[in-house]
Amino acid sequence: MAKQSSSGKLIIDYPWTKTKEENADLYRVDEDIGLPEDRIRQSFERYGPNELPAEESKPSWKLILREKATNCLLAFELKLS
Repeated sequence: MAKQSSSGKLIIDYPWTKTKEENADLYRVDEDIGLPEDRIRQSFERYGPNELPAEESKPSWKLILREKATNCLLAFELKLS
C-alpha cells in the first residue's frame, strides 16, 4: 500500500515485496527510458546530487600500524592463555 508522507513524498510499504512493474507504475517511471528530465531536475533541486559523501581516507601507514598492533596484541593474548 502506498501513502503520502508529511513532505509530500510517496511511500510504499515494503517495496521489496512488489514487482518492478508495480513500483515503476506507482512512481510513474518508464522502465525503458527512466525518469523524465523535468523530474530529474526537480529532484536534484530538492534533494541535491545522488551521491554519498566522500569518506576521509586514512594514510596507508596508519592502517599498517593498526594491523601490526592488533597482531601483536593477539599474539600476546595467546601467550597468556
